[in-house]
Amino acid sequence: LKNPVLALDPVHHLTQLITRFPMDGNQPAFSYLEKGKLKCVTYQGFTKELKRLLCLAGLKADSYSGHSFRRGGATYLYRLGADPLLIQASGDWASDCYTRYVFLTLDQRLHAQKM
Repeated sequence: LKNPVLALDPVHHLTQLITRFPMDGNQPAFSYLEKGKLKCVTYQGFTKELKRLLCLAGLKADSYSGHSFRRGGATYLYRLGADPLLIQASGDWASDCYTRYVFLTLDQRLHAQKM
């Protein structure tokens, strides 16, 4: 789903990754070449880089993990009005437990109580 805010647009960032590190269609989506060798983004490598960037931004890195993206991604898709099945599939959830990850604003929660 395309986001008008470029910094938050996953389509833009995936396109940039593919442009910067062109791969054939048989390679994993989040892979790149380093010194001629195929490398894949790992959970450990991702979280290490995430924490490094959070520190550089002056944020408390210990408050975040790779898992933060599951909740953030589910909430983002929900706010875009995505179909619940799309939200469930994007997080690879086998049940509707993804609903626990969706963050509702105070106004949304108050509105739900009035229904």
